[in-house]
Amino acid sequence: MQEVFAEILLNVIGIKDLYEAWENHYYNLLEDYKGNDGEKCKAQKVEWIQKLPRIINMQMNRIMFDKGNAEKTVRV
Repeated sequence: MQEVFAEILLNVIGIKDLYEAWENHYYNLLEDYKGNDGEKCKAQKVEWIQKLPRIINMQMNRIMFDKGNAEKTVRV
């Protein structure tokens, strides 16, 4: 499936640098993927950017939820 993106939301909580946050955003491990044979297995979903826009908007998510309350983390 091909999509046009406008922004990239990166989770930076517990991440050491922007490269690691970028990699975590585009590589996802799916635990209960149902294969062609109908069996559940682990799979890796990878997204690729084929054409970059002139401007990329990256937002760094530093919000954690604790008992339903949002908390902005100071350290990332």
